[in-house]
Amino acid sequence: MNELISIIIPIYKVEKYLPKCLDSIIAQTYYNIEVILVDDGSPDRCALICDEYSGKDSRIKVIHKQNEGVNEARISGFKESHGEYITFVDPDDYVSPLYVERLYGAIRDENVAMSCVQRIYIKGDMEKPDVRPVVGYLDREEITSVLKKDFLYNYEERTNAYNLGLCCKMIKRVYLEGAMEQARGLWIGEDLITNLYIIFRIPSIYILNEYLYYYVQHDSQSTRSCSWNSWRNQIEQWERILLIDKNNYLKDQLPYRILSMTKIFIRNMIDDGCKQFDFCSFWGKAICDNLIVERFVNYPFTSLRIIDKIVVYLIKKKMFRMLYCLYKIKLPIARLRKREM
Repeated sequence: MNELISIIIPIYKVEKYLPKCLDSIIAQTYYNIEVILVDDGSPDRCALICDEYSGKDSRIKVIHKQNEGVNEARISGFKESHGEYITFVDPDDYVSPLYVERLYGAIRDENVAMSCVQRIYIKGDMEKPDVRPVVGYLDREEITSVLKKDFLYNYEERTNAYNLGLCCKMIKRVYLEGAMEQARGLWIGEDLITNLYIIFRIPSIYILNEYLYYYVQHDSQSTRSCSWNSWRNQIEQWERILLIDKNNYLKDQLPYRILSMTKIFIRNMIDDGCKQFDFCSFWGKAICDNLIVERFVNYPFTSLRIIDKIVVYLIKKKMFRMLYCLYKIKLPIARLRKREM
């Protein structure tokens, strides 16, 4: 007998992308699904689109609530769900018709508590596979090995071994209990915290080497935000990682992760036209603001490219004007090289 699978979609200001997402969900080859759309107080036409699709397909249920952020929307959807297994899809993304069938098939056939598929980045006309090195069956010992090695960040690959997002996965219900509550108050990186809480507790995972999730990137996404509040949110995320990681598996990965995220933050600030004075004022406050940032700045990095050594040195010495100039030069050159490739 096929299990009921719950698909939870938190929705906010995505009317341009939502119909394609929902069309991909109702086209699933695995039919026994319930689709829970959580309208998180979206001010555009998303609520109307949700109600329209609910009227067309009895498997779709809509929750309308006040805006509290994606994590609270997912929690609301989870509380209203009935499936033994849960999968999350973001409303600006879409999935292959085989998405649910292959995820559930892996859980059933491999007798695991969670399954994962790979994703493809979509930006305009560009499609790029998001390559992750870990595939296949992982028992508890192998999961711990990944945690210790490169769960959070592998500097040589400049990525993490495992997709840290909450999407692309199907999870046995019991392991989601209490997981999303660990990320309450976060609006960037809430996926990572929820994932980490699950990974420390789950007995087995199967990761398929199939690209069935399409991750659509666009400039309005919250992950591009570079305000002071978003920086504080990043710090809170890193602090929660340390709280969950009681065995210190990630203590030597976290500084590299912080460096990677800091570089992205700097790049976004420059791209958004931040002026030199504002840039220097921001980082002067940001670097002195928190113990975890001080630990990152003083971490004895052993393997860095020359450009990253320069970035760390400039941050450590609080030479923010030179850091600003470096990125003003570096970013146009990087884009030119990318176009020539």
